[in-house]
This record gives sequence, structure tokens and C-alpha cells, in this order.
Amino acid sequence: MIRQLHVRIGSAALIALGSIALAIYVVMATVPFSMLTRNEPLLSFAGITREMWPGVRQYLLTFGAPFLLYAGGFAVLWRWPVSPAVVFAFPVLFSAALFFVYPVTALDVFLYGAQGWTLVQHGANPLVVPPSSFADNPFLPWAPYIGAPTSYGPVWMYVSAIAVWLGNGHPLGTVLIFKLIVAAAFLAGTVLCYRIAERLEPGTGVLAAYTLGWNPLVLWATVGDGHNDMAMALLILFGCLCLFRRPLVALLSLVIAGLLKFAAFLLLPVFAVHLLRRGCSPLRVTLWLAIAAGCGWLVLWPLWSGPATLTAISAQLQHTISMSPAATLILWGEAWGYPREAAEQATRYLLLPLFAVTYLAILLTVDKRIESALAASFGVLFAVLMMASFWFRFWYIVWPLAIAALVIRKYRWLAAAGILFSGLGIFVYLFTDYLWALLGTRRRLHDRLMLTVFLPPLLVLAAGALAYLTRRARPGAPRQYAEAKSAALS
Repeated sequence: MIRQLHVRIGSAALIALGSIALAIYVVMATVPFSMLTRNEPLLSFAGITREMWPGVRQYLLTFGAPFLLYAGGFAVLWRWPVSPAVVFAFPVLFSAALFFVYPVTALDVFLYGAQGWTLVQHGANPLVVPPSSFADNPFLPWAPYIGAPTSYGPVWMYVSAIAVWLGNGHPLGTVLIFKLIVAAAFLAGTVLCYRIAERLEPGTGVLAAYTLGWNPLVLWATVGDGHNDMAMALLILFGCLCLFRRPLVALLSLVIAGLLKFAAFLLLPVFAVHLLRRGCSPLRVTLWLAIAAGCGWLVLWPLWSGPATLTAISAQLQHTISMSPAATLILWGEAWGYPREAAEQATRYLLLPLFAVTYLAILLTVDKRIESALAASFGVLFAVLMMASFWFRFWYIVWPLAIAALVIRKYRWLAAAGILFSGLGIFVYLFTDYLWALLGTRRRLHDRLMLTVFLPPLLVLAAGALAYLTRRARPGAPRQYAEAKSAALS
């Protein structure tokens, strides 16, 4: 009876918070940015709101207020049990509210359409042929970066071709198809978070599902802007689920995720090390990896054009630099008088070896426990964004956050870093489209961005990791404390 009362209290409190967040999304995003009224090419949040401070205020209300409510939801979940139906219902409602929103903070979804058109209408390979090669492409006036081949993998090109075919080449209609795809991935990912967390520790599924399903950055990046990052995250989550009993399927899921966005390939060694530590023979793990790689090659083969297939992704890794810690170091190098090329090279020599060392250190933390593999997966994806990615956009935070949701009970400090990163990361848009006019130079812009967005979650992660390592270095301490407490109580 008491538990039922607590469930009602917790559910009522969460319903209140969710209802307020839903109202904010409708009033601040759905109504002013609806595709039913905003149906012109190349619209943006800053372009529509125009005036500086009114636009900043609207952005802060649209995203800052839901994050405060999201934080309040954690306080409710830590205090009271909540009905799973409430946790699962609101992601559906949020998705419905944001479904018709014009992608005003990124236009990549139109680029997906332009690349899909290249494949489905002309039979050309988007991995080597840019969308601008065909003047009849209806997405060209709507899409950015049309002069370069895609940096996405073949899996997403197949999905894009299907979306363009279903949308009959109409830009806004095709955007809705893409939104439907990624919204389905988002909702499925929320369910997977629940199932995986329940397997790790019964009773934690609701918290895990809430962490992903109610997160404003994930909602906006996925349903609002239509980004494909949640599709990759869904495949990673499916791999995490299969890691319990179907290791081969887990590795295959990571390969397919990597053929959608290449960052997922970095998790293959994490899973392989875990399987070895779990007692699987090296021969068997090697065979599983070979089978997964062979299946991946079958997926890639129709669009394989030799080394030129990798030109776009290599160009992005080498020459696309903005809004990242690496970009900040490069700008500082230029400020100290170094040529741009020398500053870039020095930054690569500094950060990429540091990332490699960090990556190896993370692999050493993996043991036979599945949660150790999940924590390491978060660490790898977090480190990629901090050190190895010279180009950063806020929707990339979806990658580590999806993993953080799974270990929010086992590794609270790790999940806290991911949640804080998402809470601050969505405000990158303020720097790129508003505050740059006030800060004066690119270097000052990047400096403020690093202090605001990157440094706080990095400090949380470092402090949590230090405390965790300290506890593990004294394995008898928790037991001694528990025995002393028990004796005092008796």
C-alpha cells in the first residue's frame, strides 16, 4: 500500500514536469517553427528570430527550461518509484510535438535527401559523387555541403535512398520520412535502454529509459533536426543487448553501426576485449570478428569504388575544423604566430597520440563484467569528442549519452558527465549563430565555448574517475565501513 502511494506521488510529479516541458516544446518550437508555415529553403533559428537578444532569450527558454525540468525529473526518480508507463508515454508525446518542426538548428536532413537522390534517381555513388553533380536534384536549394561526397557510410545512403523514393523527391515530404525513421530509432532506443539496464540491475530500467527518452538534446537533435546519430546509437544499443547472450550478433550490430557513422567501429575492440576476458577463446572471437567484417563488406561492396570511397571521410577528418578543443588549440597556435598548416599539424601530433593512449587505458579497464564494457564504450565515445574529433556539433553528444543511460546506477559519475555534457552542449548553437557577433574573434569564441561546454563535463568525469580508482585501490574499505556501521547499530 505504501509503495503504491509512493508510485502515485512519483508518477504525478513526473507527469507535471513532463506536461510543462511538452507545453514549452509546443509553444516555443512547434508553433513558431512549423513546416506548415515555414516552408522555404535554408531557414535557421537565428535567421527567423532575427534580433539578437530576443532570439537568445527564445533559445534559452526553448531548451534551457526543458533541461531544468529534466534535471527535476531525476530528483523525482531518485526519491520515488515511478510507473514505467509515464516514462515511456512522454517520449512519444514529445516526438509528436516536435515532428513537424522545421530543422532550424541544422540542415543536414536535407543533405541526406540530396545524397539519396543521387543514388536512387541517377544510380551514382554518393560516397564519391557530390549531390551538385546533378542539376535536377530538388534538394540542392535546401541542403548544405552539396559540393562534396557524403561522409556517412553506405547503410545511411541506402536508408536515404528509400526515404527519397517514399517522399517522391519532395524536400519537405522527404524530411518527414527521415524524421519518422529517426523518431522510431529514438523510441526503440529508449526501450532498449530499459531492457539493458534491467538485465544489469533489476529496477533500474525506468531511470535508464528516462535518461535517454526525456533528454532535450536527444529529442531536438533527433526528432527536431532529423539527425541520423540516434540511428547509429540504436544499433550500438542493440549490440549492447546482444552482448549478454549473442556475441556474434553484437559484433555484427557494431559493424552495421560503423557503416552508418564510422565512429561506432571504435567500439569493436572494447567488445572483443570483454569477450576475451569473459572466457571466450581468441580463435572464436577472431572468427566472430571475421564473420562480422565479411557481412559488413557485403553491405559496403555495392558502393565500393576503391580508395576513392574513403576520400570524403578522410577529407573531413583532416580539413574540417570547428567548435572543438582541437580547433581551439589550432586558433591559439595561429595567435602565437604559427601558420595554419603548422598549427594543425602540431595539434594532431599532440591530441591524436593522447587519444591513442587514452583509448588503450580505457581498454585496460574492461573485464568480464558487461557493465565494464559499457563504461569503456562511453569513455571511448567521450574521448573521441574531446580529443579525436576536430569538428564538433551538439548532436554528436547523443553517442555517449545513449551509453551513459545504461550505467547510470553503476557509474553515476560517468553518467553525470554525459548528462551535463548534453545539458551544456545544446547551447553550442548560441555560440555559432549568436554570440560570435559579441565575442569578436574566432579564438575568443572558441575559448568561451571550451569553458562553457567542454570543461565542466570533463572535470566531472575526471573527479569521478579519480574517486572510483581510489575506491578500487582500497577494496577492503567499503567492507570495513559496512562492518563498523553494523556493529554501531547493534
